[in-house]
Amino acid sequence: MIIEKEKPVSINDGTFPNRSNATLYIPFRSKTAYEAADYWKEFKEIVEMALTNCLYGMDTNVLTGKQAVLPIELVNKDKVKLCQFDLRLPDGVTVATKVSDKLDVKLTERAENHSISSRHLANGDYRFVISSMDNDSFVGNNGSLVEVTIDVADTMDAGEYIVKVLNVELSVPDGNDLRVVRPADTESILTVKTYTPGDVNNDGSVSVTDVGCAINYILEQVPSVFVFEAADMNGDKSVSVTDVGIIINLILNDGVTSAESRVMADASPMSEMSLRYVTDGYELWLENQEKFIGFQLDVQLADESDRNGAFPCTTVQLSEEVSNSHILTCRKLGDGRYRVVCYSLTNEPLPASAAALLNIVANGDITLSDIRFTTVGLSEVCFDGMSANAVITDIADVSGSCTQALEQKVYTLDGRLCRTIRLHPRENPLKGLKAGVYLIGNRKVVVR
Repeated sequence: MIIEKEKPVSINDGTFPNRSNATLYIPFRSKTAYEAADYWKEFKEIVEMALTNCLYGMDTNVLTGKQAVLPIELVNKDKVKLCQFDLRLPDGVTVATKVSDKLDVKLTERAENHSISSRHLANGDYRFVISSMDNDSFVGNNGSLVEVTIDVADTMDAGEYIVKVLNVELSVPDGNDLRVVRPADTESILTVKTYTPGDVNNDGSVSVTDVGCAINYILEQVPSVFVFEAADMNGDKSVSVTDVGIIINLILNDGVTSAESRVMADASPMSEMSLRYVTDGYELWLENQEKFIGFQLDVQLADESDRNGAFPCTTVQLSEEVSNSHILTCRKLGDGRYRVVCYSLTNEPLPASAAALLNIVANGDITLSDIRFTTVGLSEVCFDGMSANAVITDIADVSGSCTQALEQKVYTLDGRLCRTIRLHPRENPLKGLKAGVYLIGNRKVVVR
């Protein structure tokens, strides 16, 4: 049985009594609708009829106030060299523009030797013309040909809207001439959804659960339900500990936040970070006048094993100065980095003076990267990355943290043992050494 209507009409049980043994042929791109319709879905088989040539927009989802890419697909039995079509969008949806005020559209690899021109018409439609200076044909017979970036107004209601592709004209080779093919107009569905800033898991409220979902995302454990736009509170196209702080502020202020959208800035000259060598690893120190409420960073080990073949036992802990007010979450990522996130559920400031923040236990050199701090004003500050063997530059910066005397061997860079010392609590292991570079427990230490 052949049906030419794209949308199924209402029928009853007696309309097609033998449908369970029959095959239903329907228009291209109508199968989903017929498979969901009462009685139609009971046909033995539902087959979409192949079209000779067709240009249509893909069904697309978008959030209010956001952008989305609308793919325009071409199914073509014939070779097609040139294409022209109009695009009709619903009220509240427009084609985005670039800095140069040109419409934001681009061709796919199917039109690799083509160019596209576009214009906003007086009737509100958009016209697109795709041509080739070399008279080349489009590649392949199915797939996306054009990608149109659309803007959705933040005043649009959630729902389904119709997008139309109209007045299509394809130029098909016919000997030495070009034959004009005009496929039928097509429709697609644009589904507009709303979201609430901070409601990361889309459950209708902003709570500590959303904080946990955002933390998991930062640690690259993406929840099954995660609304990125709701988590990106400062609109910088990423989710970081700063967004966590803004969500917490939203919860603490009963849905009202004083934070405006802020972008990442360079570290304040009044704030400095340093890695300091201790017997069992390193301490991360912050010397700051500006107040911060949280931070995140990545820790990378220099080697997967030390000289004895043992895996570097790496643990990261908050220092005593911070542990009573903040929460630390750490996870090893797939590429071997350790991602560290430190935050407070009350947005408590970190110590506003020289203080140790982290204790990092590692058998070998380490490198810190992607260091982001959140200010009490809920803006994000970025510090440059640092390596442990490059930061320790002064004897005064190096101290032990053991409680009992510990033997420590000091080597030159070429592996020659130059001294063996016994450390006592807080004793400097480099005391008395000449200026130079040394190896202590597989760590490079510079003495100036």
